[in-house]
Amino acid sequence: MWRYLIMTTHHQRGFFKNFLCVLLLTFMIPAFLIAGAKGKIMGRVTDAATGEVLPGANVIITHEWRYNNAVELSSPLGAATDLNGEFVVLNVSPGIYTIESVMIGYSRTVFEKIRVSINRTTPLIIELNPEVIEGETIVVEAERELIKRDMTSSMRTVSSEDLENFIIESVGEAVRLQPGVVEGHFRGGRSGEVSYLVDGVQSGIGVHADAVREIEVISGTFNAEYGKVMSGIVNVAPKEGGSIYNTGARVFTGNYLTGHDYVGLETANPFHRTELRLHLGGPMPYLGNDINFFIFGTMVNDDGLFYGIR
Repeated sequence: MWRYLIMTTHHQRGFFKNFLCVLLLTFMIPAFLIAGAKGKIMGRVTDAATGEVLPGANVIITHEWRYNNAVELSSPLGAATDLNGEFVVLNVSPGIYTIESVMIGYSRTVFEKIRVSINRTTPLIIELNPEVIEGETIVVEAERELIKRDMTSSMRTVSSEDLENFIIESVGEAVRLQPGVVEGHFRGGRSGEVSYLVDGVQSGIGVHADAVREIEVISGTFNAEYGKVMSGIVNVAPKEGGSIYNTGARVFTGNYLTGHDYVGLETANPFHRTELRLHLGGPMPYLGNDINFFIFGTMVNDDGLFYGIR
């Protein structure tokens, strides 16, 4: 999959001119990143009446939930159960999904709102009801786990929904809200001892909160895959385009009001600091739904501190 670099520019003059340049460069500079921030789904399919395992049953991820709406995947993921009735679906992007299980002679069972997180295994036990003729579909809504059995370290996960609910502007703000983190320092360590990853690859690229799909914060007992990390790990999964086009924009403006008489300073200025955020994602035109893109840009026009003379 092709994912594009997330570009950010700050300027005081040439607001729209610089924005057009950034947007052009965003389209022209693709970056092929290794998919390292993935999760997996593992479980077993059994007969609801007898409890026997069902080899050869299909388990398919059909929809992804975005803003409480189910969006059909252009390329569904899935797996078939083995002789022990067990299955594993690998390389699943973090998010919330609808999963269905089908097998000849059994009714179709659908699980809604199954959450998959970075570097985590989501367990799923499926029971299929036998049927002689075609019957109705059984829909099961998943509940959030209270105890995560595969978690062997101090780990916190922040989803894109959490970022919106808490009005978090940056990845750093989300990290500072986690237990054991004080001003970017993990468990009393130095800030340089924290490793920041983007899609599982160590990178110095700053990712804005509006372009983040999920953040994984690990503050202890690291696996060998993380190398010489000493204090903490922040793994960021950027958003992806998906199978349908989506776009959005946000505008922020700052104001001041003063009753003093300053030379060179107006009484009020509603556009003293203005910020514009845009994002666009979806399938690549003329290339099908298997290749998609996501573009995010932000522009800030800031006049700086008050510079008037009284």
